[in-house]
Amino acid sequence: MSAILKIQYQKIDSYSNLLDAKKVKHIIDILQLFYDSFHGEYETSVTEWLDNQIVFFLDPYKFNEKYEKNRQKFMNKLNNKLSNHNYKNVSLDKIILELFSWTIDELKAFYKINKQNSTNKEVSVYDLKLRTMNKKRGGGGLSNNYVLYYIKSLSNNENFVKTQLFFNNLSNLRKNYPDYNFLENNLKIKELYINNNIPYVSIEKLFLYLLNISLVKIDKLNAEFKQFFIKFTIDTKKYSVKEKNLPINNKKWICVNNSNKYSNSYLFYKIIKNRLQKVIVEFTSKTNYLISIRFISYQTETKDSDSNYYFYFSNKDKKNNKYFYISMLDNKKEEKKVLLTSVRDFFNEYKFNV
Repeated sequence: MSAILKIQYQKIDSYSNLLDAKKVKHIIDILQLFYDSFHGEYETSVTEWLDNQIVFFLDPYKFNEKYEKNRQKFMNKLNNKLSNHNYKNVSLDKIILELFSWTIDELKAFYKINKQNSTNKEVSVYDLKLRTMNKKRGGGGLSNNYVLYYIKSLSNNENFVKTQLFFNNLSNLRKNYPDYNFLENNLKIKELYINNNIPYVSIEKLFLYLLNISLVKIDKLNAEFKQFFIKFTIDTKKYSVKEKNLPINNKKWICVNNSNKYSNSYLFYKIIKNRLQKVIVEFTSKTNYLISIRFISYQTETKDSDSNYYFYFSNKDKKNNKYFYISMLDNKKEEKKVLLTSVRDFFNEYKFNV
């Protein structure tokens, strides 16, 4: 995995874990307060004042000389967390994510403190007993116009809920299908790339993009995940690990557990129209999500004969094309008929919704 993808996936998980619709109103209130108070000073004043007050609010040491070294370490860590690592300037995108990591009580307290006169603005979250020193916590642009854009974007309530769902789906997908790059396969939009030289989707840009597109578009994107989360569930206790001497007949499908340390799959067998039918079902190890279903029809009732191959479903293949490998000597129409009969019979038996 490239370093870029690793960072991308970490950000996806952060958004998935931290986004919370209940916090949106409080974050908008904070952004609006700082915009109203400071936008007239200079082009980036709002974000810089917000960063400045966050430092005061989160600082457990303040200016106590006794903790000077600890404070310096804390400040460096916080500055790295809230800055753009390429240029070391404050990042509003990271500040927004930091605010989502706070509790609603903390957001309310921060808003209230900064709405009061300046003598009370250096009260920290630790002074207010909202955090303790040993409590573990989960943290673009910076112009004033960017603050306004964030306020507008976060105000799209329906989009926010569906954006949160998108990031949850994306995080879930990565955990189950780590080799499948959903963003680069489904969002080939240059405006979302990190830059012209790095053609990977910027997660910060993606967040704002999802908040501002139509509901139809975001619903369509979320629908793309459905084919990855089809559950494959059967009573696995019934089936033998061995494939030898199977009592294959034309009355019911016989199932064999074919899983090993490299893959997870089941093999299904049945005689249909005097020909052996084989179905290979591959699925994820922990969550049992369907990966692919493949159908094979043999020329006789045994596996020793030639076979025709019918590829029915793969969640990584959008078109899910059906591939027939049929000899010129065979009756193509009849071969397809047998395979399609096998497909229908199998799905009637196991009720897959593919």
